[in-house]
Amino acid sequence: MRILRSAVALALLGVLMVAAPASARLTTLCTGYVGCAQAGYTDHGYSAVSSTMYWQQYGGHNCTNYVAYRMITTNKMSPTKPWVGRGNAHTWGHYNAAITDGVPAVGAVAWWDSNAGLGGVSGHVSYVERVVSANEIWVSDDSASGDFHWRKITRDGSGWPSGFIHFKDMDTPVPGPGGFVDVTEDHTFAADIEWLSTTGITTGYTRPDQYVEFRPQQPVLREQMAAFLYRLMGKPPVTDLPAESPFTDVPTTHTFYAEIVWLSRSGVSTGYVDEDGSASFRPEQPVLREQMAAFLQRLTGDPAPAVPTTQGFADVGLDHTFVSHIAWLATTGITTGYASPEGLPTFRPEQPVLREQMAAFLNRYTQRP
Repeated sequence: MRILRSAVALALLGVLMVAAPASARLTTLCTGYVGCAQAGYTDHGYSAVSSTMYWQQYGGHNCTNYVAYRMITTNKMSPTKPWVGRGNAHTWGHYNAAITDGVPAVGAVAWWDSNAGLGGVSGHVSYVERVVSANEIWVSDDSASGDFHWRKITRDGSGWPSGFIHFKDMDTPVPGPGGFVDVTEDHTFAADIEWLSTTGITTGYTRPDQYVEFRPQQPVLREQMAAFLYRLMGKPPVTDLPAESPFTDVPTTHTFYAEIVWLSRSGVSTGYVDEDGSASFRPEQPVLREQMAAFLQRLTGDPAPAVPTTQGFADVGLDHTFVSHIAWLATTGITTGYASPEGLPTFRPEQPVLREQMAAFLNRYTQRP
């Protein structure tokens, strides 16, 4: 099939490189890393590492660097550039003519030649996220107009790609453990993530193409943790919700208002006392590992354990605010920390808890002695 496709590609490319199709319509679905994330469109982690160069492309808002990153991280290609030759995006289709054709595919590179559609003089490349039909695709890209975007492109306006580069197309996403397309069977925390899903503690994130992601390496936000712990405890009734929120930054219309009120009433978290004496919850801040230790210990309803007499983690001194909670987390087997060749393991108390770690912590919490 690929041999036939390559043969056809050589024939098609002669037409493709003469001029871009005369018509295609483009709809911008979201703009910016933050704006797209809020709208439910992921950048697949690129914003956090955009300064790194992939396939020898310049970092930052750069269409070629973003697509190279996706080829390596999503399509599991080699970090070594698969062809010899430098240049802007418009050269990609020319250098890779044997695998470039007019057939869109998920995971392919949508490519615009110089001065064609989105291209400008330097050309442009995007990552094909979804193929609705032969005449409609959804793509994500960076650098065009100086920012990150998701776009829908159809053939009835201007902007259809000059061609599609098939380095290593992706098959239709296959849901893994928990029904999540971004969790594989060999994931370190696959069993914990599946447990988190089957118990209803999480439902994940539904993508625009209706597949569901868990996003295992994203940090857990405080508002999410309130919901997770509430569901872990069987969704106890929350009666007499106050008409005025106990936290200045949590309106009564907040999605997790009842869960946050429950968390406060249960004594698991009382929030932060601000300078003016008011209380804030800071719902969109990540939960730190030291905070997670305190939350889970308090969730038991038991008094805070005594301060240990010996240090268990190299980076948690006996005078640490949460040393007793962290020691409890270790003695119950909920965490083992990070092994260190130099002696005591480390706990990394001030690092955010990742969603994959959270799945393991909560599962182990239910199995503690």
